[in-house]
Amino acid sequence: MNIEVLNTHVAVRDDAENAVFESLDVLTVTTPAPTAISGSMRRATVELYRRVGALPQRGLLGGVLLPNESEISEVIVCTAGPIATDPVASCQGSFGRSLAPGLPFEFGQAVVDGLLQFG
Repeated sequence: MNIEVLNTHVAVRDDAENAVFESLDVLTVTTPAPTAISGSMRRATVELYRRVGALPQRGLLGGVLLPNESEISEVIVCTAGPIATDPVASCQGSFGRSLAPGLPFEFGQAVVDGLLQFG
């Protein structure tokens, strides 16, 4: 599914297997679950592309939902170390450009905060 609003494009996909990266650090937070979720494991990715100025912003986040009957949700965010100065763009993006896999640890806490605020 693709969504376009003004200068922002969003693609939601089932999965992007080539977006997997070696995790060097993990942030884990538990929070009360809004409701118990049943079913099987689900994977998804969300890619964002914003045309702003001379340097467009791009990003791809993936996740796994492991349903359980618990009253507690566990949010786990894996990071890949510092921002790479020469990243290898090995993950084909939905908007015609390849992306470098790996979430720099500088952005890990912001991802956790966003998931807790809007999840």
